[in-house]
Amino acid sequence: MTSGAFFSRFIAVIGICFFVLFESAFAQMAPPIVRQIDIQFVGAPSISKERVLANLGTKVGLPYSERLAEQDIRILYATGAISNVRVFAEPFADGVKVTVLIQGLPSIDAIYIRGADQVPMSRVRKEISSKVGEVLNEERLEQ
Repeated sequence: MTSGAFFSRFIAVIGICFFVLFESAFAQMAPPIVRQIDIQFVGAPSISKERVLANLGTKVGLPYSERLAEQDIRILYATGAISNVRVFAEPFADGVKVTVLIQGLPSIDAIYIRGADQVPMSRVRKEISSKVGEVLNEERLEQ
């Protein structure tokens, strides 16, 4: 065997060894795939699970990203329907399970009017900007 052929084979063997040894290291560097998203509420929900999922950039089947999870948190706060949100990722079925923990804002269940004897009740109700079923907006309530 000539020295050129020996050198070529030697380089090929080194290349194969390098590939075999470091393939698993490169594979481990890839971000884990989202296998499941779980939406949990603390207190009464003020936003539907469907609306939460629609606002998330994190999706089942895509790689998990801390940066995207932080963006998801900002987007959920921007809906104005929650007071607190946390996103957790934990190992799950050859990937990660993402849990979105949401504390909703209180909603208006009923509006009671007392002491409005001089003004017709219909006019008082018309002047109230808050409605039953809406998320409670304390700033608007003080007006």
